[in-house]
Amino acid sequence: MRLLFLAICCLPCWGYGQQLSGRTGALSPEEELAGFKLPEGFVIELVASERDGVVKPIDLAFDDAGRLWTQTARMYPLDPVTDIQWEQLLELMNDREKQESHPAFRRVLDLYQGKTKGDDKILVISGLYGEEKREVAVWADGLANPMSILPYKNGAYVAQGSELFFLDDTNQDGLADKRLPLLTGFGFTDSHTMTHLLTRGPGGWIYFSHGALNKGEVSSLTGNARQNVDYSKIGRFSLDAARLELVTAGLNNIWGLQLRGKGQWYGSEANDLGYSVAPMDPGTSFPGIGNERLRPYQPFMPALHEFRVGGTGLSGLAFAEDASGSFPAEWKDVAFLANPITSTINAVRIVRHADGSVSAEHLPDLLTSKDDWFRPVNLKFGPDGCLYIADWYNKIISHNEVPTSHPERDKTHGRIWRIRHVSQAPRPIPNLYEAKARQLITSLQSPSLWEKRAAWHQLAEREVKPATVGSLQDLLADNSRDEITRIHALWSLEALNGYDAALWRSLLEPGTAADRQGEDPDRKGGTPDLKSEVTDRQEGTSVQQRRTPDQQGGTPERSGKAPDPREGAADDLRREAIRSLASFQLSPAEIAELLKGPAEDPNPMIRSQVLRTIAEIDSANEDLLAILVRACRPELPGKGLGGPYERRFERYLARKALEQYPEALEAFLKNVPAGIPVENILWAVQSLPQKQKEAAFLEFWPQAQLRTIDESTFVSIAGMLGNQAIYDAVRPLMEAPGNAADIVRFAIANQSQVQSPEMASLLQQPVSNLLQENDPEGIKLALDAANRFKIDLPAETVAALFAGQPSEQTTELIINALEARPGANEAVFSRIVKDDQFSFALRSTALHHLAKANQQSAFSVLKSWLPGLDTTQAGKLAETLSGSPQGAALLVSVYEKKLLPARAFSLSTAERIREAQPESSGATRLLAYVKEQQSARRQQVHSKMERFLAIATNNKGNPVKGAALFQTCLMCHQVGSQGVNLGPALDGSANRDSEALLTAILSPDAAVESGYAAYRITKKDGTSYQGLLVEKNDRGATIAFMGGSTVFIQAAEIKSQGFLPGRSFMPKGLIESYSDEQVADLLAYIRSLK
Repeated sequence: MRLLFLAICCLPCWGYGQQLSGRTGALSPEEELAGFKLPEGFVIELVASERDGVVKPIDLAFDDAGRLWTQTARMYPLDPVTDIQWEQLLELMNDREKQESHPAFRRVLDLYQGKTKGDDKILVISGLYGEEKREVAVWADGLANPMSILPYKNGAYVAQGSELFFLDDTNQDGLADKRLPLLTGFGFTDSHTMTHLLTRGPGGWIYFSHGALNKGEVSSLTGNARQNVDYSKIGRFSLDAARLELVTAGLNNIWGLQLRGKGQWYGSEANDLGYSVAPMDPGTSFPGIGNERLRPYQPFMPALHEFRVGGTGLSGLAFAEDASGSFPAEWKDVAFLANPITSTINAVRIVRHADGSVSAEHLPDLLTSKDDWFRPVNLKFGPDGCLYIADWYNKIISHNEVPTSHPERDKTHGRIWRIRHVSQAPRPIPNLYEAKARQLITSLQSPSLWEKRAAWHQLAEREVKPATVGSLQDLLADNSRDEITRIHALWSLEALNGYDAALWRSLLEPGTAADRQGEDPDRKGGTPDLKSEVTDRQEGTSVQQRRTPDQQGGTPERSGKAPDPREGAADDLRREAIRSLASFQLSPAEIAELLKGPAEDPNPMIRSQVLRTIAEIDSANEDLLAILVRACRPELPGKGLGGPYERRFERYLARKALEQYPEALEAFLKNVPAGIPVENILWAVQSLPQKQKEAAFLEFWPQAQLRTIDESTFVSIAGMLGNQAIYDAVRPLMEAPGNAADIVRFAIANQSQVQSPEMASLLQQPVSNLLQENDPEGIKLALDAANRFKIDLPAETVAALFAGQPSEQTTELIINALEARPGANEAVFSRIVKDDQFSFALRSTALHHLAKANQQSAFSVLKSWLPGLDTTQAGKLAETLSGSPQGAALLVSVYEKKLLPARAFSLSTAERIREAQPESSGATRLLAYVKEQQSARRQQVHSKMERFLAIATNNKGNPVKGAALFQTCLMCHQVGSQGVNLGPALDGSANRDSEALLTAILSPDAAVESGYAAYRITKKDGTSYQGLLVEKNDRGATIAFMGGSTVFIQAAEIKSQGFLPGRSFMPKGLIESYSDEQVADLLAYIRSLK
């Protein structure tokens, strides 16, 4: 096939923020090609398209002969949710037996398990280089929406829905003829967040990504491994799939994962969120849907940058890492991101420094497209040094933008492109399947990262002679070789069990004195003298506070100075040498001797790898335990990168590793080596079983003589307050006036982990201390804690706070604090409702509390207030009052007396009223009427859609005026660093189709994504809450509301909870009261969000 190509310098300039064409017909590959724009010197070429059978490609994988593997996804989307109701789906998600018996799930499961043949294929593209003839061959068919492929030996690992299996070509005729099931049980309720990104790593592991909107209990079919895989995770399994474990937790959907040349893992988050590309060291955790961590005490990595690249669907990640023959040197450390929302390839330079901090810089896009159907969903640098792009090519941008059955979802097109720089010279691409061992060692030294990786694969998969192992050891020991070459030699030796004690000892030696000269261990996330650090903290001035802002763990602006190419080079090889120790059969004593030095290294990535290695070897002696306990150092102030975060991360890794050795740790604590601070021990004992932990804590707590504690230690103590002796021991520190703000702040931030009657009792004094101070922020903290932990405050003390002209937020907290005794504060609530100087929201809250104090008084006040409310206000008031039995009773009363029309009640409000008043015939009639009106309301939405589409087409709004209207959206969404991170980010909204955009505003339920469905909790006392589920665990659930406020409900208080069928968290009717001019202004502003 002749290559189509375009020299980009010939194209005129244009911007990608243009309004979409709205066309229904696809462009040809030639027409699409003509619309691409790249920087000068780059060329883009068509590799394959639908004409060759490439339809909806997702994965790109190069085998060890340089052939490109991809697949079709004609059957996407393949969601069981399209056939069943939400409430059934949610019941089925956690019940494997019911899934297998339910017709809709069974149909899809049979496709994934191969019992029913699907329509999809795996394709192998050869003849990509030089004058070779291009061929696209079908290697396997009958598949159903396979998400990822990883070539291995004569076959390939395949991730497909609930299953992960190996397809083998046993007779090597170019067609898969055998299927070996390996893992089963992955969640598949949402087919755009299923298991994907199969990536081979060192140590005999294959890594994968799992998205936020699926849950499953995954089990090995070749061993005994079993693992719950819920929400967003990176996991890994052994080559035989007998072992399976989780590696990282969090973010929402990681559609870009790369093992970089020096062994560092990087990933990209679909929704950006300040993590457009992020280091993903094993053990790392990030915030995201579900907020599930590998351990409750695992710290979240903080956001890495404030900029946003635009869009909410980053779908691929690639770095140019060839030593030569690829992109020019100025593209070093640049992450290329596939952005199907904005139809671009974004570029972000990211550098992780030796102290753990990160510098990130948003660069101009590498590629833009005039064709708004260009949907890049994956990226991969190939053997030729070119950047290959999987183009989904579709009018529909994202999974839930429109219903999954929308007729305009394209199922017949797909393209693969590649970008090269004009300076790249053609190079031979060897078939390393056929290479001899000597050639493989030569290939390890190639400038091509693909060739190094292919040589490593082939060496790892063969039985080699001792001479080959010796040659690999010589290569690893050769200081004249580049770091990437030596690391790949190390990986090869690791696979061949080629350990040499003297060689590894030399690898673990730190760099030269010149390399380390001038380093401040604390600045480098290091290990400062703990005695000095504790003294500084007790005197009220921490080491961290005396640093410059850059030293406090932030992400400083990039200076523009080119990074020193030597920085961290030796450390990467040392880190990999430490990691590899777990693969060799070494005794704990041997490993301890090797790790003593690295355990105190200034580089936090070295130290954290020491802790991971000790956890992996499944055996520990006293010296290894000492390393772990020494790593349990107290937190540093703050949570930023470059010191504080790394300290928290190491504390987590050390405690997690110690959990494997409880008996050995108990013995260790009977004779603690000199020099280990007691503060370290207080954290280390948290790894013991409850009884032993409490006994050890009581033994060591008095020795610490602490005046303050850090946040994670506070949380660990909270779990032991049921022990009266521990309660009494920590009480003086907790109640010290100088600690009040920290203690209360810690409690609020970790409510879901610490709430208990004992904690509420312990907070009484700190809260009182803060209320006595004339500090607005302290008062706000105290009131917030009192409301959350149900701390009973003197009414006169709380009421007196009105005199200080508090803010709106503080006033709401005061009103809610008075609700603890509604009867005693009836007059206050009544006064607030009647006073129009207070906001509508505050008056609504006060009325709700008044209803709990005196129904008759509340009815009287409401009767006089209702005539002045518009329809929107009446609906919001009804929503507020429906949250309790008393408020619901009040609503039924005014509804039945025709003081409040039925149009003020949404379906959710009517349902909550019926739940709170199950015996009320009026509540039953109201719910029935509202349900009857649903079809009429849908017709109204359809009519408004036509009206608003006409406004959007005219495009005559004022974006400046629209920006003011858009502020309401920022109460749930983010644009860049502005707004609240609850709903999906709205960056890149300029690229959304007008109908899809208006559907999201007018009828958010029409295509709600499961992670943003409304969640309702009803308590045993009849109170109910409805919002966005933030976190759910055995202790309870946390719900978020518009504006970002949250409430935690303890499990013991919950009567029922669950997602609502097909209901979005997003409020409805946001623009129904807008004039045509206001709608035009709002849409004009949204169209500016690139």
